[in-house]
Amino acid sequence: MKARSGDLMTLPAGQSKFEFIAHEGPSEQGAAFLDEAPDGSIWLSDNQGLRRITDRNGALLQEPPKLRPLRGPHGNFTFAADGSVWAAADTGVERFASSIVHDEDANLDAGEGDSFTPEQGLSSDVIWKVFADREGLIWIGTSSGLDQLRRTALSTLPLPRTQQRQFAVAAGRAGSAWIGSLSVPLTNVTEDGTARSFPQTVQSRCVYRDPNGEIWAAGSGKSRLWRTFGAALVPVPTPHEEVGVANIAVDKNGESWINTFAPNVYHQVDGKGP
Repeated sequence: MKARSGDLMTLPAGQSKFEFIAHEGPSEQGAAFLDEAPDGSIWLSDNQGLRRITDRNGALLQEPPKLRPLRGPHGNFTFAADGSVWAAADTGVERFASSIVHDEDANLDAGEGDSFTPEQGLSSDVIWKVFADREGLIWIGTSSGLDQLRRTALSTLPLPRTQQRQFAVAAGRAGSAWIGSLSVPLTNVTEDGTARSFPQTVQSRCVYRDPNGEIWAAGSGKSRLWRTFGAALVPVPTPHEEVGVANIAVDKNGESWINTFAPNVYHQVDGKGP
């Protein structure tokens, strides 16, 4: 434990009194935290920074650690099962990989770790508690709620900022995705994030992938209905071009069905257009 005077004390096994082991300088009230790393070393976080104070055998470090104190996130912290450290920061939470934490020549300073802020989904940048549960998941207690951090296969697409939040989405080939909205033209985004837009389409309300893997899109522009043939996008005539298409489907015979805003339903017959 650490007293407000800055005295570090320990309670040896089988003893009833704490013993003085070192003086670390005065601490602000409520701003000193101690935790044990997976390798057995003890770490301290206070207004002077985050640092290791004992080795893995529990022996107090006689010389100042070579790791630079973590300025800024001088608050609550915890260790994950993989040895990484998660620390409260002024802007959210920072994560330092185990390789960085245990490298005496590495830089363990604010802004040098992986940052998690409200932009990444935290409910607030005011962090009160950071802890790992018995399943290894990291939990963050903030001034606005309780957040759980865990790995996900999902990634964020860098889309232009628009006032229209409702997107039409369909899976494409080779891990790509097709999207569109009232503000974004029909766009194909590949697995590596490369985007290809089709400006001839406007206000895409519906995007659909048929059983053959071809993409159909309904909206406005030069045509109310579009479909792909390989890499090409071609218009598909509809019975009443002045009426928008709301939904698209293709049956097991390869024949298309559309529902319009009229509302009417049209069916492709004998390979001819809807």
